[in-house]
Amino acid sequence: MKKHREGFEVLFYHLDRYGYSSIRSIMNFMQATANMHGRILGTSLDDFLEEDFTWVFSRFHIKMENYPRQYDRISVDTWRSEIRKCFAFREFEVYDDARNLLGAATASAVLMGKSTRKPTDIPGFIKEQFAPDLGRAIRDDFEPIPMFEKPLNSKSFHVRHSDIDLNHHVNNTSYVDWIIESVPEDVLKTCVIKSCEIAYKAEAFYGEKIQSHSSPEAADDKSFINTTSFLHRLVRCGDDKTTTIARTVWEKMTNT
Repeated sequence: MKKHREGFEVLFYHLDRYGYSSIRSIMNFMQATANMHGRILGTSLDDFLEEDFTWVFSRFHIKMENYPRQYDRISVDTWRSEIRKCFAFREFEVYDDARNLLGAATASAVLMGKSTRKPTDIPGFIKEQFAPDLGRAIRDDFEPIPMFEKPLNSKSFHVRHSDIDLNHHVNNTSYVDWIIESVPEDVLKTCVIKSCEIAYKAEAFYGEKIQSHSSPEAADDKSFINTTSFLHRLVRCGDDKTTTIARTVWEKMTNT
C-alpha cells in the first residue's frame, strides 16, 4: 500500500481561539497518518524500537487553504514520494468530508543511527515502498531558508516532558508552537497562518531552555498587502546552537 488515508474528527482540543483547527493539530493529524502508514509497511518508529536507527524530520513545509472547524470530519492522504541521497520525501494532502482539498505538506526525513546520531543509508526494502509516480503534494526542493541578524520579537521556553517523543527529543510539532509565539500579538489576533516552512538543524532535549526569535521578511510585491511573512530562529540557550529555522506566512482574516 504505497498511499494511505486516515480519517479524523476535529474536536474542541484541536481548536484555536477562533474555533478552527490549529496548524499544530493539522500537523499532528499528518504525523499520525504517516506513523500508521509506516506501521502497515513495517517501518514505523514502533518497528524500529529494537533497531539502531530511527526516522528524524529534516524539513517540513505545510500550506493551508482552509482550516476545518469543530466536529468537521477530515481525511489525510500520505505517501513516500522519492529519495534524494539520504533524504526520504513524504507527502500529505488534507481533505474535508466532501473531498475538497484543505491543505498539503511535503517533508524530508533521514534515517538516523541512534548511537551515532548521524544519517545512515536507506535499506532496499524501504526504497521499494516509494511511489515517485504519485508526485509531490508541494513542489519544494527545500532551498535554505533566509536568516536575519536582529530579531524583532523574542520569547523563551523550557522543554517540558510533554514535548518529548519516542526519539527522546522534542517532537517536531512542539517547535511550531514556539515559532508562532514569537509573532507579534496584533498579527496573531488578526491573521491566520497560511504556510509554515521549517528546517530542523539540531535536537533539543528535556530541561533545555529555548529562545524563539522572529523578524518580518521584507516583501517586494505590493500586491500582497493582506499577507505578511516572518523569519524565525530557535536557539538552544546553553550553547547558542540554532535548532530550527523557519518561515511563516500570514493572511488577514475576513472575520475576527
